[in-house]
Amino acid sequence: MNKKKIFKGKLEINSRGEFNIVSENINHTIFINEPSLKYFNGDEVDFFISKRKRKGKYLATIEKLINREKNSYVGIIQINENFAFAILDDKKMHVDIFIPGDNIKNAQDGDKVIIEILKWRKNDLSPTGKVVEVLGKPGDHETEISTIIKQNELPLKFPNQVEEYAKNINKEISREEIEKRRDIREILTFTIDPEDAKDFDDAISFRIKEKNIYEIGIHIADVGHYVEKESILDREAFNRATSIYLVDRVVPMLPEILSNNVCSLRPQEEKYTFSAIFNINNKGEILKEWFGKSVI
Repeated sequence: MNKKKIFKGKLEINSRGEFNIVSENINHTIFINEPSLKYFNGDEVDFFISKRKRKGKYLATIEKLINREKNSYVGIIQINENFAFAILDDKKMHVDIFIPGDNIKNAQDGDKVIIEILKWRKNDLSPTGKVVEVLGKPGDHETEISTIIKQNELPLKFPNQVEEYAKNINKEISREEIEKRRDIREILTFTIDPEDAKDFDDAISFRIKEKNIYEIGIHIADVGHYVEKESILDREAFNRATSIYLVDRVVPMLPEILSNNVCSLRPQEEKYTFSAIFNINNKGEILKEWFGKSVI
């Protein structure tokens, strides 16, 4: 008997609710040759090819689950007398979650909650879970913001070691560093931001060079001066990728001491920047350009 060749892949659900497997080893469409009820979108699995069909389609049988991408979900709880079900917000979740009465916590019928999946027994139609947090009533501002944060697993806090690293960075503006940069400090420079803004990350400078010749500078905070490559701070910023702006708050890429202080181009403070500076005439034609490190 031929030994089955096992591959690794990740389950994805398409717009028709059908599961397929994405694998780096097979450059074909791979469908599941069995009911996919026990698996979730994003699950990593071992599988083998059970049948090859025309037009590059493969049928696969799942051997085992390797890793579940996530184990907690946001949904609305529907409470019955001795149990409840959670209807999940994630449209790619094809089942509701069964919640025994003693796992409902203090949730009320219709609340939006975070559910942790505990188990999925062989003959059960739904996995069993428990309420781990009550977010509030659907439609409420704080509830919906919390839902966005929880669903996308946005990191609200920085690890203690990252915060400590950021606090110990040398934040002084030194004469030695200024001498390496183009000095813009005496030129009119301003930011354009809302009144309640805290992280001013870019600015514009302007001056008249001579008749009909103007110098315009665009300046961004030189974050790289403070974030050393491959440092714990650099790795944390890499993982976060960007600052995320919600309606009423920001999930920053860097700790607040940097994002809202050292690397924020606040009024009447000297800051290290990267700049693009242009001389243009009154026709908008660029006569000269310069790019490099500066201080404003």
